[in-house]
Amino acid sequence: MKKYILLIAMVLLFVSCGTSSTPDPTKEKTVKSAKKESLEAIDFTLTGLDGEQYTLSDYRGQVVIIDFWATFCPPCRDEIPHFIDFHTRYKDEGLIILGIGLDREEKLAPFSKSMGINYPILIDDRKTSSAYGVKSIPTTFILDREGEIVKKFVGFSPGLEKEMEKEILPLLKREKGIE
Repeated sequence: MKKYILLIAMVLLFVSCGTSSTPDPTKEKTVKSAKKESLEAIDFTLTGLDGEQYTLSDYRGQVVIIDFWATFCPPCRDEIPHFIDFHTRYKDEGLIILGIGLDREEKLAPFSKSMGINYPILIDDRKTSSAYGVKSIPTTFILDREGEIVKKFVGFSPGLEKEMEKEILPLLKREKGIE
């Protein structure tokens, strides 16, 4: 009986912890902007591991990566070093990374410290991940300077970080309001 429970738990882990795919964000049910056919990111306010409140709309004018992840997810752990590198290289050009951890603070804090995460880690309230339609982790959204979702990545596998970087570089070069 214990073997079957363990087997079911492992299957659920692998189903919810994806490796790589990049669905078209226009097919996701997210709030649409009234002005355009693009997708406006849903605003949220979450508490960070540092005790501060983080509100997504406060980062308008910057390129934002929102990453939903968990400590138990191998692909999530694999992508974190790339986000650390992106933050180091591009923060002065207007990139902000918001990691939204699906674990409890007691797990997130020591894990984040051990990984050397240098960007804000926020604690999911379950409403935010639900509003973004997160069904598998990691799920990563890239937002332009106007707060619109330009790309969604579900899962992670080696090499996907290059595709993410290809998405953010032109957005970083584009000034707010200039196409």
